[in-house]
Amino acid sequence: MMVHRQSVWVLAGILLVSLGGILGGCETSVTDKDITRIQLPQFRALVDEAAKSNGEILIADARTKDEYAASRVPGSRNLRAENLRPGASEFARLEKYTTIAIYGADARSGAASALAKRLMEFGSGKIYWYVGGMREWKTLKMPLDEAGIAEVETKPAPPPTKLPSPGAK
Repeated sequence: MMVHRQSVWVLAGILLVSLGGILGGCETSVTDKDITRIQLPQFRALVDEAAKSNGEILIADARTKDEYAASRVPGSRNLRAENLRPGASEFARLEKYTTIAIYGADARSGAASALAKRLMEFGSGKIYWYVGGMREWKTLKMPLDEAGIAEVETKPAPPPTKLPSPGAK
């Protein structure tokens, strides 16, 4: 009788471990290795295509709001991983995109990596991470949307502080 009870407990333990493995295996765990990284030529092509497409390609800037406001890739949209939750209205708006190209500050951008993984976990189309980021984009003098350019250009030049005398050369 003692051997029978032990066998039942062993079988119950095996069943629980197996069940845990099956249920745990259903979760998708996205890692940095799963992210498709792209270089400047591919990213530039996606930026150009996004400008022409009917809203099928999203260029996502994973940097902070202040960094985004200061300068950004033309046509990009500021998107942060911490603002994306399952079932949130933001996810519903992202479903229309077949391709999302993400950039951050540079190749070590934790924000860009986190955003890519979050989008991949919820199956948001093809996800690419431009690893050069804003640092490379600016260094290579690629086009930018920058805050304050229009304001600076439209302001009149300040009047001179001292006018030259009429006879001075």
